[in-house]
Amino acid sequence: MKTPDDLKGVKMRTMENEVHLAAWKELGANPAPLAFGELFTALQQGTFDAQETPINLFRDMKFFEVQKFITKTGHLYSPFVVLMSKSIYDGLSDADKAAVAEAFEAAKVYQRARAEERCRSRGGNDQRHLHRAERRREGSLQGQDGPGVRPGEEEGG
Repeated sequence: MKTPDDLKGVKMRTMENEVHLAAWKELGANPAPLAFGELFTALQQGTFDAQETPINLFRDMKFFEVQKFITKTGHLYSPFVVLMSKSIYDGLSDADKAAVAEAFEAAKVYQRARAEERCRSRGGNDQRHLHRAERRREGSLQGQDGPGVRPGEEEGG
């Protein structure tokens, strides 16, 4: 996938989410939800051509065995959420709070680098050709519930 036009007719597995389904349809793909446990076999048998999942699952679920390429679109962000009791956090000194924040920032950078490294080591071909400006469709999903980028806004992550 190098341009949005390459998505035309692609059978895309996505989550059962109206916004995701509408976005892929708008780009020309043929999206459908599928239980995650059935995805590997569906890709292997050609029921689906592509899938939308966090990059770490390409390695963890061995999708590299049934998919040759990864296209990083940057259209979703899947955070690793770290939680802490508010009462414990509030009891920390300012220095300890700063140390926690610094540690989590370092962990984020490390995790993202490792996920990309593992993907490449397992045969992933990191293509960054879907330029952000090319992926925007002038207002096509405005008014839909859910996160999204509107014309003129910057994408995060």
